[in-house]
Amino acid sequence: MVAPICRQNTTGRNVYLPETMKMLRFRAYDDYDEEVLEAGDYYVRAGLNEVLVFIRPGKSLVIAKPGVSAEKTIKTPEIFKNIVF
Repeated sequence: MVAPICRQNTTGRNVYLPETMKMLRFRAYDDYDEEVLEAGDYYVRAGLNEVLVFIRPGKSLVIAKPGVSAEKTIKTPEIFKNIVF
């Protein structure tokens, strides 16, 4: 689940998590934080320069450096990360 902040002057957003999830707060490819949140309602603070991504248990998120084609990513595994929860 991706939960971006879309409105100017907004400091966060309300999210409901039906189960425990890992929250990733992306600011750039190499700049992100991880936090595990239990099931429930949350107000998550985030800025316009951050993207919130939530990962369910047993799932993963593959990210690649910006501007890299899918073909190049498959042939060059060192340019992507696999974030697992």
